[in-house]
Amino acid sequence: MVSVALQSPTGADADVDAWDKIFRRFDQTPRKLERGYPKGEVVAVKINLNNSGTRKKDNLCDAPPPTVLVVVRQLVNKAGVPEENVLVYDVKRQFFSATSTTLWSEFPNIRILQDGPARREQPRNPAREIESAHWGEGVEFSAGRFREAKLVAK
Repeated sequence: MVSVALQSPTGADADVDAWDKIFRRFDQTPRKLERGYPKGEVVAVKINLNNSGTRKKDNLCDAPPPTVLVVVRQLVNKAGVPEENVLVYDVKRQFFSATSTTLWSEFPNIRILQDGPARREQPRNPAREIESAHWGEGVEFSAGRFREAKLVAK
């Protein structure tokens, strides 16, 4: 399914070629660069965890752990992104255990970033800690009613 989603819009016959086309297209459009994935660049995968939480016991979530794992596998194994340069994140939610343990079981060096530091009930990874989002002032758009409305994750 992921292979079809990659290959169909790019016209590629293989996932490796599809990722190269995706990276080249990204660099050509806004940056006017002619290159594929540049070594050392971090690739961020924004997942939606609106139904998630650290104490979650059910499987109801917006980004199922197996689906996120497949995307990370593609980035590491097909696109050639080193696992330590893959950042999976949701800056407004905490990761529930199934997501982090699923990802770290195969890729212990990927980065996970969430809202706030790791909580006591979250699993630990000896290779890498859960990272906490840092915030900066952005544009005010709530008429001053909500301070958080102008914060932007760095």
